[in-house]
Order: sequence, then structure tokens, then C-alpha cells
Amino acid sequence: EQGWYKQRFADAMSGMGDYEDKISGMKQNLFALITAGDTVVELGAGLGPNLKYLNSTISYTAVEPNSYMHAELESKLKEQFSTPSTITEDIRLVPTASADVVVSTLVLCSVKSQGEILDEILRVLKPGGKLLFLEHVIEEGQGYPSPYNIQKFDWDRAYYRWSQRFMSPLQAALADGCHPDRDTVKAISEKFSEVFVKRFRVPELWGSPDWWKYYPIGPQVAGVAIKRPLSYAGELAEVQFKFCAADMAVVRTMPADVEGSEKQAAWAREMQVELAKPTTKIKCN
Repeated sequence: EQGWYKQRFADAMSGMGDYEDKISGMKQNLFALITAGDTVVELGAGLGPNLKYLNSTISYTAVEPNSYMHAELESKLKEQFSTPSTITEDIRLVPTASADVVVSTLVLCSVKSQGEILDEILRVLKPGGKLLFLEHVIEEGQGYPSPYNIQKFDWDRAYYRWSQRFMSPLQAALADGCHPDRDTVKAISEKFSEVFVKRFRVPELWGSPDWWKYYPIGPQVAGVAIKRPLSYAGELAEVQFKFCAADMAVVRTMPADVEGSEKQAAWAREMQVELAKPTTKIKCN
């Protein structure tokens, strides 16, 4: 592909700070499953926005095909890790059964074949290894309107889903192959037997709570997929406890001066998030 396009895309990634700030809580929950000493492979590492969530003692390999991002990424690797780290352009160069964790954030939307990449992820993972993912996806389907569901049919959701499909070719052309109409959870579930997912929307972005109405990347998912056989007896329980039961409201941090149940409820409505009760577990599929 033309170098100027790759260079332009690399430059554009430096403007993702607002998005990264808004989803930092979700990433903290997700990456809490990575422990000291793990061998981690990150797909599409980009300019390294996830590095700050990783333990400095892990063994880390960045898979980043855009060479225009390598210089900044390499600099950040030297600052972050006390152990050796590497950068490669192709996951096929990563040894089989070598990784405890594979990380993919905003990557599976743009690969040419999700099935092929997921097969490579399974190859790279050790038994019991985890795929940690955070992606934007197509709006959940609800079938077609009919006399049987017309009363409950959500036309706003339907129009948004249709618009994602309509916008996908243009989005792919402008954003390095990014497709907003992919059902990434389905693709992962077809390859992994153990998949835990949280669905969410970023409540405010680029100065607007309604940002997602103008962009086809509103619906987001974060999740964990585990390669069988499990590496230890309590692995599924650990995911349920550390990720599924974590407070989803951390996607947007409540200001310290918002006190009292009424003010907190008003804040939640304004920010479009749910306040998780201490005894309530967030459902993971």
C-alpha cells in the first residue's frame, strides 16, 4: 500500500486521546487479567496506548504492520518494560503456543479476514491462554419488523444498524480497512468455546454525548476468550470475578463532588451509564 496513506494513518492515531481517556476504566478491568511474568502478544499495537496498563515484568511482543508507528512504539517499550520486548509486522512470525495472553483493541474491525486472524491467535496462545479484546461492532440485530414484534421493535437501533452497513465501504476506505458492520463477538464465539463479553457505549466523546449518532462506531464490546483446555481449575471463576463482576460505570468516572443518590442518579442519566450496585454483577455472555 502507498506509504503516504500509512504515514497519514499513523499520524491520525495520535489524536485518539479523548477516546482513550473515556475507556480507561474498561481497559483497567480487562487488563487486570494480565499478571506479572506473562508472555503477551498485542495485535495492532499502534502507538502503544495500552502499554500503561501492562505490568513492567511481562514478556511483550507487539505485532504492528504499519512501520511508520515503530519508532514511537519502540521508544515507549523501552520506557515501559524492564524485560526484553520486540516488534514484528506479522503474527505468523510469532511462535506456536508461546503466549499467555493476546491483546486486540480496535484491530479486528480492520483485518482482511477475522477467521484467519483468530486461527492465528489460537495457534499462538498456550492452552488456557486468553484473548483480551475491545472492539467497536455492529448494532445488535432484532430481526425484521413484523406484526409479532412491531410494538417492541426499536426503529432507532434498526436505522443505526442499517446505516453501519451503508457506511462500511466508505469507513474502510478512509480508516485503513476499518469496517463498522462486523459482528466480532459472533466471529470470536465461532472459534473459542469460552467467551465473556460486556457491551457498552462510550457515554461522551469529542465534546458531545450524542457523538455516536454521527459515527458508525457507537456499539462497543470488551471481552475475554479462553483457549481450551483450561490451564487451571479456577480460570473461568477468575474471569467472572475480575472482569464480569467489575463495575461497568468506571467507563466514566463519577466526579468526587457528586454526592447523594439523587445527584448520582441524575449524573448517570446525563452521562448515559448505569450505576452498578455492590451486589449486582454485570452480565457477561
